[in-house]
Amino acid sequence: MKTFRKILRIVLLAIFSFILLTSIYENVNIMVKRNELKKNLILDEVNSTASKKIYIPKDGTTSDINHPGNFCDILITTPGAVPVPILRDIITFTIGGHAGIVGMRYHDKYIGMSKTGTIETTFNNDDKKAYIIDSSSWNDITVIPDYYILRVKLTEEQALIIFNEALSYLDDDYNLSFIFNTYNSSYCSDLISKAFRKAGINLNYDFGATTVLDLAANKYVEMIGYKMSRKDVTYYYMNY
Repeated sequence: MKTFRKILRIVLLAIFSFILLTSIYENVNIMVKRNELKKNLILDEVNSTASKKIYIPKDGTTSDINHPGNFCDILITTPGAVPVPILRDIITFTIGGHAGIVGMRYHDKYIGMSKTGTIETTFNNDDKKAYIIDSSSWNDITVIPDYYILRVKLTEEQALIIFNEALSYLDDDYNLSFIFNTYNSSYCSDLISKAFRKAGINLNYDFGATTVLDLAANKYVEMIGYKMSRKDVTYYYMNY
């Protein structure tokens, strides 16, 4: 019994150490990518207001901040959605919040997809299934005060494979286990990871359950946008 307890303590310590170290790496990686994004942008004097500060590339390229991202970009939030403060902080640090995949312009190829739709799955949805929602929902600062826009360099063929795979998960149940039955059900970042895997792209670098932070920290992923809401001002940093 003593030997078993000793082995169990070692295993639990190893798991805790792995989670802690990967979480530190992922959070630092996101911070570095965010700072790299921000330092290459300037304030858009024309479109900014007192409550909305927009930062754009130096060449003056503007983005549609009302519908973030382009085809097959990934939208993520990092704050956990759990209402219990301490638990929310732990989830934010180790897992992240929510993720969706952008279907911009896919409406020409799929009649059920609006030109600004995203594919997502969340336990907060009424029927607990994957669904399509307009990307403008990501600008509701009462629900999503901050988000990141991530991009993987893709060929047109890869993008179509990925999005068709994401579409195949519509109406699948939400996976509360995060590990088991991933063939017939998905959680938000898992859906995205499986869709990209279909095109030969691995977004799960640590081979555990695919978390939102995994997506952001992955070497294939570039951060091209960031929204941050603070008090009465929302800041948009857009480089796409």
